Amino acid sequence: MIRKVMSLRSICLSHGMLLMLFVVSSTAQAQTFETAVSPLLKQYCYKCHSGDVTEADVDLSRFTDAKSVIRERKLWLRVLEQIKSEEMPPEEPFPKASELKAMIAGVDKAVNDVDWDAIRNPGHVPLSRLSRLQYRNSVRDLLGIDFNAGLTLPEDPEGPSGFRNDRTALLLSGSLLEKYYTEAQRALDALFYLDGDNTTKKTIKAKNIKVFRARIDTERVPPALLLNAESSTGSGVAVLPETGYYRVTIRASGDQYPLTGLNLYADGIKVGDVIIKQGETENYSLICLMEKGSNLVSLRTDVGATSLRRDYSTEFPVPDEYRREATRIADASAPKLKPLPSYSKRAREMLNQLNKASYDIFEFYQLMKLMRENDAVSDDYSVRGEWLGKRQKFKRGNMELAVELKVSDSDVFSRWTDETISLSYQDYENYGNAYVEEERLKFFNKRPYSGRVYVESLTFEGPVTPDDHLGGGLISELPVPRENERKNQDEWAKRVLRQFATRAFRQVPDAKTLAKIEAFYTTGRQRGDDCESSLKDALTAVLCSPEFIYRFDSMGDESETRLTSFQLSGRLANFLWGSVPDDDLLKAATDKPYLSAEDIETQVQRMRRSDRVRGFVEPFTGEWLDYSNLGGNVMPHVGRFPEFSRDLASDMKREVARYFETIVKEDRSLLELLDSDYVVVNQRMANFYGLPNADGIDGFMIMNRPNNNYGGLLGMSGLMTVTSSPTRTSPVKRGVWMLEKILGEHLPPPPMNVPELPAKVGEEGGGSLREELARHRADKSCASCHDKIDDFGFALENFSPIGKWRESTASLPVESTVTMPNGRTYNGVTGIKEYLLEQRKDDFIRNLTERMLAYALGRPLEYFDTPAVDKITKQVIESGYKPSAMMSAIATSYPFNYQNNKPESDSP
Repeated sequence: MIRKVMSLRSICLSHGMLLMLFVVSSTAQAQTFETAVSPLLKQYCYKCHSGDVTEADVDLSRFTDAKSVIRERKLWLRVLEQIKSEEMPPEEPFPKASELKAMIAGVDKAVNDVDWDAIRNPGHVPLSRLSRLQYRNSVRDLLGIDFNAGLTLPEDPEGPSGFRNDRTALLLSGSLLEKYYTEAQRALDALFYLDGDNTTKKTIKAKNIKVFRARIDTERVPPALLLNAESSTGSGVAVLPETGYYRVTIRASGDQYPLTGLNLYADGIKVGDVIIKQGETENYSLICLMEKGSNLVSLRTDVGATSLRRDYSTEFPVPDEYRREATRIADASAPKLKPLPSYSKRAREMLNQLNKASYDIFEFYQLMKLMRENDAVSDDYSVRGEWLGKRQKFKRGNMELAVELKVSDSDVFSRWTDETISLSYQDYENYGNAYVEEERLKFFNKRPYSGRVYVESLTFEGPVTPDDHLGGGLISELPVPRENERKNQDEWAKRVLRQFATRAFRQVPDAKTLAKIEAFYTTGRQRGDDCESSLKDALTAVLCSPEFIYRFDSMGDESETRLTSFQLSGRLANFLWGSVPDDDLLKAATDKPYLSAEDIETQVQRMRRSDRVRGFVEPFTGEWLDYSNLGGNVMPHVGRFPEFSRDLASDMKREVARYFETIVKEDRSLLELLDSDYVVVNQRMANFYGLPNADGIDGFMIMNRPNNNYGGLLGMSGLMTVTSSPTRTSPVKRGVWMLEKILGEHLPPPPMNVPELPAKVGEEGGGSLREELARHRADKSCASCHDKIDDFGFALENFSPIGKWRESTASLPVESTVTMPNGRTYNGVTGIKEYLLEQRKDDFIRNLTERMLAYALGRPLEYFDTPAVDKITKQVIESGYKPSAMMSAIATSYPFNYQNNKPESDSP
């Protein structure tokens, strides 16, 4: 797409088109797409949009009639908009006014004058398995306790809808069947083991811990593992009898900082963390989910665990006492060279300067020694810069003197060792480089975010039942009755099986299916197994059965089938909880073939307020707003942003999800996603943003925003981080994200071979991002998109690459004033919020409707979903933008309540 070309002719054309928009002749109306539009497309558009030449990946030659156009209605709405605004065709030859009139009328008729009843279609989804997250949530709710089921299942792919619950991508392979069996046994064994009388107690003492960049302090009594950097690790092996929750007791003390985070890992997976207080040795207890068998457990301090510290931006200068001591040593013994008789006046002056440079490097060498010997730390950039400057000055002085004396460099350098009995220049350089590297590791990985932690022992005891377990489910039925009569146990077991299978299968199983399940139990009893073992066999069969693993929403070959009450309750549970229906939902579906709109409304409002709605909120927001990989594949440059860590990334993601969850549960306006007078943060995030009165926050909670720059999604640190490059902000990424994720606009991929902006643009020593992007837009193939994108990104430029507020970069003030498509100028994030709420709020709601409907259906939306989207969007707007209205409207919509079992009939 090319920039709009303004000329006298195009101005005249625009007046003609303006008139034409209000008065379309009956002749043009009567013409078909084939007769009115296709010839003009061929004449004016195929040059750039056909065959092998497809600007912006748009091939218009594929569309030969109105039927083909309506199949890709969104694309043609964009085409219509660009024809009306004269963005297309971009260059001569231009169509005549009458031709433009006919083209606009023909395209408008094809995309907007549609008989939707004639192409009524609820959409088709293939038979699919549960997603990995749905499997975990379902097993958790069936058992009543979370054993992280599905741990060995592969990560689900992102489907065409943009979500990982997309049923078109959730196919079942043979390799998964064995994993389902293993996962079912693992979870059930862990649950029944909680009922056992035997517990394990395993203690790992410090002397038996292996260290990495740490040490065992044998001078302490008893000996203790000393961890004093993020990269310091102490590891041991805990052999546990069964998967389950264990009480882990860490006997430890801390110093240097009042509160230091300590993380516990099991086989590389973080399972818990505690805050170690400064002072006496204490027992710190936590409950952790551990796996059966040999566990490699590790302890390490971590930047992100220090949630109670506020000094993320603290700079650490070189302590004054070390500088004074280094100067004293240098004054007493800094090496000097004496001039030789052959030196000219110029050479003697140069030697005086060289001796001053020698003094400086020797003084700093002594400073490095003092800090290294005392394990002191300073800001890496100040240390590195100071060292490099002194080193280069000393080296350059030696070389300049060599040139003046007309001798080799080595002749001058050798004098420093031969005559002053000092280190050679290479020794200085090697020592300094090693020190600077150590300092980098200390500053970025150790301090100011952690202190020393001394660990005397690590004890595992259990399995135990966590106090905060979910309750309900199978755990509420245990322990197995201990009556002497076998008949009582068998009756109890069969009752449990019927209840369990009903919830797992999302409907009451028929007699034949139930008999097959009970046969697993009966067979076990007949061969002499006890009640518990036999019941586990039968429950494993339930968790491995197709009725649980697959989603049988509808069967048959009809093109329009209404979902039964049980099928719809299962779809509701997957939509709002990512899990199986609970007893209330199953009860609502019992004894009636279909759920009424009132039934659905009642269940949606109940489910929306449940804590289980987090099973919808977290995956939906993470995949809609594209922040799921933050802390994984998406990480800022750790050298430039030492305060960033994976724990901080985890809280950044939780901040977005908890904010959306608050709006959903409390039924606040969905427009608060664009702006609000509050934030939802925990203590770590409150400290990160520098919010006052952050002490004492327990979990995530609502707080008043500190100023108008915060509130809403825009400016949340996690979202600002994923839309930045590792070392700097990216107005282009942020602009694309705003248009696509917030407003739902489609942007074509960038042209091939577009060069990256220089790494330092907008940061240290770099030029202005605006100037660089202005040069980039000089290329006409880039201008049309960047004119649309860049201002949305520049409006967020006050947020650093990790989402911290800033007024300037290292070298330039931040420029965040932008001009929006309506021609008005807006200032920064507060301005862009104002623009969105004034001009684009309904676009935002329509985009959110489309995203949520696609997530709920588990498939990408199609052209025939347009009436449903229109209706849902209207209901939400009329409700005052309430999430309850959107969820209810989706759950009662035609595509949610019906299914097409004939994919070949997906045609108008």
